[in-house]
Amino acid sequence: MMAFLNVLCYNHGMNKEKQSNALTKEGLRKRATKEFIIGLVVAVAAGAISYASYDAAASSATGGTYTVYTGAIALGVVYAIKGGFTLLFPSTVLKWSKKSQSSQAKTEAKAEAVVEDDNATSKKSSEKDKIEF
Repeated sequence: MMAFLNVLCYNHGMNKEKQSNALTKEGLRKRATKEFIIGLVVAVAAGAISYASYDAAASSATGGTYTVYTGAIALGVVYAIKGGFTLLFPSTVLKWSKKSQSSQAKTEAKAEAVVEDDNATSKKSSEKDKIEF
């Protein structure tokens, strides 16, 4: 389960070299293929397990309960659609990624400026406190 979550959070925690490689068309295709296959496998496996559960309940003489793994099926389908879209339109996804990355860099720069401003303000207030005592 943890490996699956690591795949879902693909870009988080990567070093800069891996991130820049992921932003090439080749890197995007590799990732999209992996996402598409994993999504299909998860959806099909959840569907098969759901069907096996239903079949076991239906063949029981007294009836029974069965489980449908709708969350896993939906997750697999969404993940496969995401990978398929990236495979079909890599240049669009590449454009979105670059916009997102530049937006993130601007946000980080603003946050850094706020932290520096807060540090300067706290230094001034601590100097005032020293003078008052």
